[in-house]
Amino acid sequence: MPTLLGLNSGTSADGVDAAVVRFEGETPTLALKILAWVHRAYPLRLKRTLESLYAQGRAPLDLLCALPYEIGDVFAMTALDALQAAGLSGNDIDVCGSHGQTIYHLAADAARDRALPVSTWQMGEASLIATRLGCPVASDFRAADIASGGQGAPLTPVLDDLLFRSAGKTRVRLNIGGIANLTWLPPVTQSGVPGLIAFDTGPGNTLIDSLIRRLTGGAEHCDRDGERALRGHVDEALLARMLADPYFTVAPPKSTGRELFSADWLEGFGVNDSDDFVATVTALTPASIVHALREHLPPVPPIDEVIVHGGGARNPAIMEGLRARLAPSIRLATVDEFGFAPETIEPLLFAVLAWKCLRREPTFLPGATGMRRPAVLGKLSWPAGLRES
Repeated sequence: MPTLLGLNSGTSADGVDAAVVRFEGETPTLALKILAWVHRAYPLRLKRTLESLYAQGRAPLDLLCALPYEIGDVFAMTALDALQAAGLSGNDIDVCGSHGQTIYHLAADAARDRALPVSTWQMGEASLIATRLGCPVASDFRAADIASGGQGAPLTPVLDDLLFRSAGKTRVRLNIGGIANLTWLPPVTQSGVPGLIAFDTGPGNTLIDSLIRRLTGGAEHCDRDGERALRGHVDEALLARMLADPYFTVAPPKSTGRELFSADWLEGFGVNDSDDFVATVTALTPASIVHALREHLPPVPPIDEVIVHGGGARNPAIMEGLRARLAPSIRLATVDEFGFAPETIEPLLFAVLAWKCLRREPTFLPGATGMRRPAVLGKLSWPAGLRES
């Protein structure tokens, strides 16, 4: 039974999630057990450095040189926390998968507009993590997808097909992180329908977090429990203007990031400190998600369930917005009902991808990233101190 460790930090850039998981069988299957899960917040100085980098889009070369190691150190400490919680050491881990911290993601449309190649950049030095843990680390998963003609995102369908696909129900797995993304999962037994479809729907928490940081001068980093949004009233005319952004009409496969849905993007809508404005920015997340369900997914077979994870699953304003906009026939659930904390799904994904990388098993996601041929995702880094065989 392989024992794996997955590490992830999302576009919200608030810290690192780590999960230790054990799979049964030759390849990861539904028979899995999470041995431990931990979260470590980024040190305040590092968090402010990342926020400044995202806001300004530039940094001194010495900072860019050091930042992968600084981020890698936090990833390694989080991994060690998870191993301690599981009562294990790095010697017990077959492979660790580390996504790193996304610094920039240049998706197809933006790359085309700028006459640049599709590209992505995640930081978190894997060799440092491998040596600190004493086990191999797979990282940089998105590069091979891009080299194979994809956009590098979303990769979550690899895990969705294992955990959430049903024999008799059509499900949508919905991740509401900094950016929201979904995977359409038709029944396993359904014939004559397309394969898995996955794409980024638009902003998840990133605009809300950016707005709250601005309104509080950086004293607060999120609208905790959606309190301000729930106090306010949605400005439907303003919401309609936000939904007119061309990204929402582009057909999948597609991906996006805080490069588009940024503080500058929000400035175009007359930012103010009212609870109504917070409510409207928050409402954009469920409104754009439901728009994507209606406009970009096949109408048959109809959706039976939407299963939510990520930080947005903990925001009552977002969840209430989804319930109000979804058809009554669609059941809204969270991954808690399937035995997973919402924050564990992404690190589980990178644990699975690491295992596939170690075994040189290719991944093929044409309906998600647009990749044109199968590829082994990830690059392996080995710990220092290995002896020649």
